[in-house]
Amino acid sequence: MVDRCARVAVLVAALVLACSWLRPSRSASVSLPAAADSLVDSVGVNIHLHYDKTPYRDRFALIKRRLLELGVRHVRDGLVDTTWRRYYERHNELGEAGIKGTFITAPEQSVELWTDYPTRVKRSFEAYEAPNEYDIKGRRPDWAPVLRDTLRRLHGLKADRRVARFPIYGASLTSEKAYAQLGDFSDYYDFANLHNYYGGRHPSTRGWGPKRYGSLSWHFNLTTQYARGRPIVTTETGYKDHPSEENWVPQDVAGRYMPIVVLEQFRAGIVRTYLYELIDFPKSGHFGLLNQNGSPKPAFNAVKSLLNLLADPGPPFTPSDLAYTVRNDSGDVRHVAFQKRNGTSFVALWLAKQSYSQEDGKRVNVATEHVVMTVPRDVERVRTHEWQIDGSVSTSPWSRAWAMEPVPVADRLVVVEMASNR
Repeated sequence: MVDRCARVAVLVAALVLACSWLRPSRSASVSLPAAADSLVDSVGVNIHLHYDKTPYRDRFALIKRRLLELGVRHVRDGLVDTTWRRYYERHNELGEAGIKGTFITAPEQSVELWTDYPTRVKRSFEAYEAPNEYDIKGRRPDWAPVLRDTLRRLHGLKADRRVARFPIYGASLTSEKAYAQLGDFSDYYDFANLHNYYGGRHPSTRGWGPKRYGSLSWHFNLTTQYARGRPIVTTETGYKDHPSEENWVPQDVAGRYMPIVVLEQFRAGIVRTYLYELIDFPKSGHFGLLNQNGSPKPAFNAVKSLLNLLADPGPPFTPSDLAYTVRNDSGDVRHVAFQKRNGTSFVALWLAKQSYSQEDGKRVNVATEHVVMTVPRDVERVRTHEWQIDGSVSTSPWSRAWAMEPVPVADRLVVVEMASNR
């Protein structure tokens, strides 16, 4: 496990280095894209198959179908010790379909349960997670020592060859103060764990308030207090999309933001991002990618469109150099490049501008900016994929493959696809 985690850390460092050019700029070029499928494999979603009187439990066939349609390969759920056998059977069914599970532990559970659990969901189990938001107000005043003890016991699983291969995600915390109280426990898990919600802001936000609260850099600074040097996963992030909720955004705005969340987190070096959550149910906060009746929201369609476009499963490979330029006068355009095994490359572009103001509670009219883009001369076909309001994608070809082309970028994702004759 130590070797595996070291390899992950090296891969993350390489990704961050390869994406270092992604800082806001008016002109940029890149020579080494990321493997397209690595973006797809970085995405998961939260589910709750044990929740009674919810679509998760009552309409599992729908849940499975939508997960497969979405294109995710990872889910997050509770490590539930239950006599309801279907809970294990359904996770195993997802595992057989290629959707693996991370399971959240609890302090009151025994090491024996943790050791046995991978045999109950052997087709699904891929990781343990430390207790969920255990510092939250009202839980218990001695949460920090209890959580430290739980982390020590979880770390003890590394001495058991039956389960030592499974990575351990650290504890998720909910406040700046909690990180300082818990202290550095990085020796006890393999990955730091964030719950970095964006508070209804654009995922490219630089934060708000005097400390730039909510930005990725703000969250990264917190993780150094309890997980210095560890690679990072996000096990919860998302948007509330109903006016009854605090910091909500309209559904179409969540659809604009959600694929950019995936891209921003990936380019920042976050190993995996679990979106919260798959489907709405009563009193769940309206975070779902699906409405309570199972119909897709724009966010579901938008993420599905991105994952389906970049999916390229197979053995590891080294992408080839890709020389291109992007020029923009405002400096508000972000972009990241990917490549498939057949040599087809993709450049995702978006504006770091909010579509909805949390301060005013109003929509923001984001003006389209024209980005001048050049592509390599060995490219024989170029197409632009533009995300629509409902999360679907409209595709149009370039008139000349290698020409300098103005690409309109508004507040929805745009991906330029380049197929070479190599």
